[in-house]
Amino acid sequence: MYFGNAAAAVGIIDSTRIIVRRGAAPVGERVRAALGVGRVEVQLDSARLLDASVLLGADFVPRSRQDFHP
Repeated sequence: MYFGNAAAAVGIIDSTRIIVRRGAAPVGERVRAALGVGRVEVQLDSARLLDASVLLGADFVPRSRQDFHP
């Protein structure tokens, strides 16, 4: 797993994006359900060793600090 700040690469985003890299849209829908926000996109990329990428936007607000501890 990798985490970092995408703002330098894509700028500040207003809405959360969940990008499915392997599988189908239901993979992203499960992530969306866990986060409570997000737009699911499918951009298949078998070179990446992950199922989905998540870009948290300004619409994401953690329920509590404990819920979002890395």
